[in-house]
Amino acid sequence: MTDTLIDKLNTAADNARDKGAKDVVMIGSDAAFIVNIPNNIVITAMNGNEMKNSIFTNIDSAVLL
Repeated sequence: MTDTLIDKLNTAADNARDKGAKDVVMIGSDAAFIVNIPNNIVITAMNGNEMKNSIFTNIDSAVLL
């Protein structure tokens, strides 16, 4: 986790909150994060290899970082 990635995640969470999102998958170039917006908690984090053939469920929004 770099400061830049943390800033991107926080900005994405703020934008998702403004749109009324609850559970968001945030997809970056090297990792994906499922974030619960009301509680401001990362539920799941996975790297690029773990993302292959994965199915994201119980989300209502997606953000590309």
